[in-house]
Amino acid sequence: MKQTSLFLASGLFLLSSCNNNLPDEYSNSSSGKDKFITLSLGGEFISSSEKPLQSAPMEFTRSSFATGKTLYAVNVTCSSKPYAYGLFDDPSKMKLAIARDNTSPFLFEVTAVTEEGDKLYQEGTAYAEPFLMSDESTLPEVTNRFVPNKMIQFKDLKHGDTMVEGQETIVSHPRMDRFYAQTNYQNQGNVGKTINIDLKRAVFGLKFNIIPPQKGTATVKFLDRTISVSADDPTNYSEEHIYTFADVHAAATADEASGAAYEEIVPLEIKWTGGTNPQGITKQESITAKRKTMTTLNIDFSSASDFTINLTLEEKVMKQESQDITVTE
Repeated sequence: MKQTSLFLASGLFLLSSCNNNLPDEYSNSSSGKDKFITLSLGGEFISSSEKPLQSAPMEFTRSSFATGKTLYAVNVTCSSKPYAYGLFDDPSKMKLAIARDNTSPFLFEVTAVTEEGDKLYQEGTAYAEPFLMSDESTLPEVTNRFVPNKMIQFKDLKHGDTMVEGQETIVSHPRMDRFYAQTNYQNQGNVGKTINIDLKRAVFGLKFNIIPPQKGTATVKFLDRTISVSADDPTNYSEEHIYTFADVHAAATADEASGAAYEEIVPLEIKWTGGTNPQGITKQESITAKRKTMTTLNIDFSSASDFTINLTLEEKVMKQESQDITVTE
């Protein structure tokens, strides 16, 4: 299996303890006092790009959806205190070094975000959520280097809140691929140490197949989004995307040893206007979104009446499940 390696090495970042003053910048040189660390990204970050998460005919794979850039954010803490942070688009340029005699405990918090249906919001060359800094006044830029700092880090890499291009508000479930992991490390004085970071995927998939009504209009509202169809539409509606979980940390660290996937309830509001009721009929439903699972919603408005709207749910991952729901007035 291929590996993506993040090299953390820098000659000027030589701290004998977490309380030393941090240098302002780096160089590519090193001395005999530093210890180089290599982070190797693995886990689902690698496997999801190579293997389908389910069998044909629908393949919910990373390559099926990933269409934009990927950014990597890393928080480094030492003895539970801020030590350094970095925003990268080239993981091979992640370079860091610590002094051989620095035996304090380190924590590496890593997240990877790949644009899919939504794009990351930028102010010039700077980014906002999920990369907002803890002082909330600094918008980070991609520098492809670690920034030593004992005061600030990325504020919250644990949640899905993301500022999306073209929208004025923060989206809790962006249409982006997301990975997350935390890894502890303590220097034992040996050189060339490799730290494996097993990133886990924190996303679910939704596919909507909608047959428009024979008269009037219909809407489906979910996750602050609205799909609209009408009798004038020449074809049926079909679209699928992946969505980041609201709680990225919980999704990525959930114990799934028993086979039960991490879940989140997604409310649906389904409305049809075109019957005898001028206000239309509105139905409230909910679906269970599961980690790494594509849930297909088949909604048929063609036979909608003042009493019924037909909704069928299908789930496809390594195994296939189905559930029929009849929505009645």
